[in-house]
Amino acid sequence: MNRLELQDEYVLLTKFSRRTTENGEGVIAESLDLNGCVTMGDTFNEAWDNAKDAFALWILNADKLGKKIPEIDNSRLFEFQPSEDGSVIYPIKINLAEYRRKLSNRAIKKSVTIPSWLNELAETNDINYSHVLQRALKAELGVGEEAMMHY
Repeated sequence: MNRLELQDEYVLLTKFSRRTTENGEGVIAESLDLNGCVTMGDTFNEAWDNAKDAFALWILNADKLGKKIPEIDNSRLFEFQPSEDGSVIYPIKINLAEYRRKLSNRAIKKSVTIPSWLNELAETNDINYSHVLQRALKAELGVGEEAMMHY
């Protein structure tokens, strides 16, 4: 399977359509470039924001799983025209570097086991376990904040 080098930015054509559901009206956002990538929001702006998140995660997950990312021509020009069904197509710009930073900084929970006396001493001194563990791991691995961009 041929894998393409991930680009930092993508411009994805997105079809926005109004839909009525049992919960009221909403806006569907469907990527015309990423097969099966669809999201929605209560408003156009919410659907737009959700689409940016969904599209970036689609691309990053496909890359992580070794799946082919479609070739997307970021230089294409597009005229904004509503279609006969009332939907409209807009290009959405996705910045993958921004999403990698956002995802790399998310917190995950880890359990650690320490002696009871050490726990009592740490709590008495208001020690933040998370900060201590992060500093210790970075020192042990010899990495700084720049390392997060690689994961």
